[in-house]
Amino acid sequence: MSQENIRRFIDDLKSDARLQDEVKGKAAGIPALLEVAKSHGYDITKEDVRDYIRSQGQELTEEQLETVSGGAILAIEMLIL
Repeated sequence: MSQENIRRFIDDLKSDARLQDEVKGKAAGIPALLEVAKSHGYDITKEDVRDYIRSQGQELTEEQLETVSGGAILAIEMLIL
């Protein structure tokens, strides 16, 4: 179910400029991304994000997951590009 939620969140993030702006406004990496996702009813965890990013051929360490350099903008790019 959580992979379904992250895919739904990513699809919505790709198509919803207001949601993108909200995430960008937080500018604090994956934790902020999760906070926004949860506030919109998506039940995802940092492990879900890590698994999704890995499935896209990228890797993140635990430290990077906590404080992705570049903040939420990079987090968005890693998820939707």
